[in-house]
Amino acid sequence: MYHLSCRLSISTLALLLGLACSSGSSDSDDPGPKGGSAGSGSGGAGGSQSAGSGGAGAGAGGSSAGGASAAGSGGGGGAAGGAAGVGGAMGGSGGQAASPDAGSDPQNPPDAAPDAPAAVAALVGKMEKTLFKMTIANYDPNPRSGCNRDDPTFRDQKNEDTLKGDPNTTYDVTFRVRGLVEPKGYTGGMPDPANPWVNIGGMPSSNGAENLSNQYMKLRLEVSDPQQVYYLNRYHGDHTDHEVYVLDYKLTVKVKGNATMAAILLNENRCAIANHRSKVVEGIPAEVIMQPFKDQFAYIEVESVAPAP
Repeated sequence: MYHLSCRLSISTLALLLGLACSSGSSDSDDPGPKGGSAGSGSGGAGGSQSAGSGGAGAGAGGSSAGGASAAGSGGGGGAAGGAAGVGGAMGGSGGQAASPDAGSDPQNPPDAAPDAPAAVAALVGKMEKTLFKMTIANYDPNPRSGCNRDDPTFRDQKNEDTLKGDPNTTYDVTFRVRGLVEPKGYTGGMPDPANPWVNIGGMPSSNGAENLSNQYMKLRLEVSDPQQVYYLNRYHGDHTDHEVYVLDYKLTVKVKGNATMAAILLNENRCAIANHRSKVVEGIPAEVIMQPFKDQFAYIEVESVAPAP
């Protein structure tokens, strides 16, 4: 009897130890898959396919945040958490990864950024685009030049508008200047260090017989505040007589809000050099001007407006 009772006690002890070990293996500190088998209740920690807590059919012990699927006594099945370890597939605790647009309504996307060209046009009005054309009516015999004394636009053209902005703010307005023009000498002021075609301030030169008779076209931008003039076709380098040259550059000028900006072409003798070599300015759309244009033109656009630093 003694031996039998000892055997029963040892067996009983082994059984109790086994149950204790089995009970400990389901403790939350176990490094194995979280959640184990499903318990009772509805909604475990695992989460279904959307982020957050709360499972699809697992019980309270449910399919874990990331555990393998296992049906419990109270849950409907523990697959909700996915199979990607703690937290589900690439997600936060208990769910699948949220998409980059989580929280947004696909039916009501956020407002798009304002259209940049439209925003510039609203600020500068008619100055957004300026096109001046000089079309010769009667060519010289050579025929590298000619005149048009009957068309008033051959003598002077002007486009102007105000900058719609805060009158207490000075803005950087960037123009793109393109065209085919004859160069003109200017005196006083200063050449733009960044662009040999531009003379800041000054006035048309009166040196030489041709300048005294007001030959050669003047092309300029004027700003009322801060008051300044920018001549755009400055003679420089090795320009030769009776040639037109390609302009394609950018110019940034200071303009205060509510100030006036103006582009002006003045050709007092109503004669001009022709584009007798059929030169072309690249990148200008055909709907603006067909090229090669047989005489001279200037196309000036505002590319950007921003408060000056």
